[in-house]
Amino acid sequence: MKILDSSPVIAFYSELDKLDLLHKFLKLGHELRIPKGVFGELENGRTSEKLKSSISEGKIKILEDLPSEETLHFKNRHPYLGIGEIEVILWWLKLKSDANKHYCIIDDKKARKVAGKYQVAFTGTIGLIDLLEKKQAITQDERTEYINKLSVSGFRIKGIS
Repeated sequence: MKILDSSPVIAFYSELDKLDLLHKFLKLGHELRIPKGVFGELENGRTSEKLKSSISEGKIKILEDLPSEETLHFKNRHPYLGIGEIEVILWWLKLKSDANKHYCIIDDKKARKVAGKYQVAFTGTIGLIDLLEKKQAITQDERTEYINKLSVSGFRIKGIS
């Protein structure tokens, strides 16, 4: 399962305009999930319609609400994180008994640092693109094209900005 923060959704759906690229993970046997907090961050933005379409088609599923006291406690410990980042990390922690099967997809530097502190398995948007190439779902040329496109778009992702 890939637990997505908002940045990879924005990268694939808006910056790259490649919904099908993110959906290739379904064909590779991965589930795509977003916490409700991430959906809330994206529901009125430029990816809104594409995201809602992916949800209605069952390609991305929204995770259940987390107990508000858990979220609030984590927010108090890490006030610099957004609600989406908090919920992505908390969901991984909740599912960590199956840690080999779950990855958080986060690009924010502070969120990645917190994830590392809790030994959360994570990667970012570039890591997803690299995985698609490794699994031969895209070519090396396509990988280079996508990373270059993100790079010139001004999209801030670790390793390219």
